[in-house]
Amino acid sequence: MRAGHTVRRARNQSHGFTLVELLVVIGIIAVLISILLPTITRAKEQAKSAVCLSNLRQIGTGFALYANDFSGYIPPHGYRSLTNTPPGYVVPTSYHTWFTIFIDRKYLSAPTQLDPTISGSAGNSVLRCPSGIEVNASPFTFTLTRGLLYSGGASGYLRATSPDSGLVADCFYGSNGSPINPAFPMPRIPQDGGSNTNYPGKYNVLFKMSQVHRSSDTWVIADGNQWHSRTSLVWGLYPRHGKDERIVNCLFLDSHAQQVDTRGWTTITSLPIVNSQWQAQYDALTTNITVPFPRWKVK
Repeated sequence: MRAGHTVRRARNQSHGFTLVELLVVIGIIAVLISILLPTITRAKEQAKSAVCLSNLRQIGTGFALYANDFSGYIPPHGYRSLTNTPPGYVVPTSYHTWFTIFIDRKYLSAPTQLDPTISGSAGNSVLRCPSGIEVNASPFTFTLTRGLLYSGGASGYLRATSPDSGLVADCFYGSNGSPINPAFPMPRIPQDGGSNTNYPGKYNVLFKMSQVHRSSDTWVIADGNQWHSRTSLVWGLYPRHGKDERIVNCLFLDSHAQQVDTRGWTTITSLPIVNSQWQAQYDALTTNITVPFPRWKVK
């Protein structure tokens, strides 16, 4: 009896773990997690960026279809129908964006949003950047305004309703256009005048694909909000990708999409940003001199 009891006791002891052994195992697991976690995070971000680039390539197909249907023209950022005749027309009755045009013409498919008044309900479509945040940026509501070269805070979506079909679409990408400067490939028509309430009507501002001699260098759609503007800190490019959110995904006029590293671009690091700082940064970037790639202006 004593011998059998001793054997069972020894056998039971052989299947147990000491506290030291348990702590060693926990320590090894913690080390492995610390090694693997950055790799997993990086892999997730690379996957998001790959989806974003795929979205942009599909949008590029829409550009080719639009040019085929409209005599080789590049689509505008958007266009407005106005209430009365010049020079008194001041109120747009309807407003199309490039992406509502693409959806209505069946170049792209996108689900209508169930409730246009609710932020944070953007549906999955080619217009959705997976690294964006579920915040409706129209009207712009972010507490920290960052424009053009700033990452993070302004990665939300622009919500627009087609005046023709009534479809409500959310878009996490901005266009290389402007409401006041016709030098960019996707200007809005008509262009604004001397103030935000008077539109003198510049309609002849659209470009044909053939007029852009460096289409592989000229971006048209990218991670951003609406468009870019020299006088606004809330519109522009918003790098969302990479370890430090300094990579912006761009679609170029020749329909290829690629990542652009903005770490060599001029940035404003001090907040709040004064208007002179902002305009100096914008002017330096869009001249294609300080940053020769990607190209912003057609002429």
